[in-house]
Amino acid sequence: MTSSSPHAGSATRSSLDDGQRALVGMETLLAIAAFAGSCGLISGSVDTSSYADRLPLSSPALGGVALALVVALPAAFAVTGALCRRAWARHLHPVVGGLLMGWIVVQVGVIGLDSWLQPVMFAWGAVVAFLGIRNLQRAAP
Repeated sequence: MTSSSPHAGSATRSSLDDGQRALVGMETLLAIAAFAGSCGLISGSVDTSSYADRLPLSSPALGGVALALVVALPAAFAVTGALCRRAWARHLHPVVGGLLMGWIVVQVGVIGLDSWLQPVMFAWGAVVAFLGIRNLQRAAP
């Protein structure tokens, strides 16, 4: 018996495994949080009074744009690529983790250790990078 669907029998091959689902979940939450933080910085609804003078050009809005470009968009692209089963997404996962860790290192260097979220998000980036590298290793021939 043959199926008329061009994707018949490929459901197992094309579905995300547990590691990929973990990455997609973590990166989805990261993208949402980073976009929210970006919007808060750009709109001025985040209180930056304790460190605004240490920001580049003393501009929280510039920081918000940078957060969106460096953290939120790459995470969103990685999620989209993984859900669309694009091969390049596997390579983007470790990059997203590294970008988040780098963002936190630079943030702490610029404004200091200001929140409990900074070490938590650094660890989040480390887990994403680790899972992303492991995912790449499993995919290697």
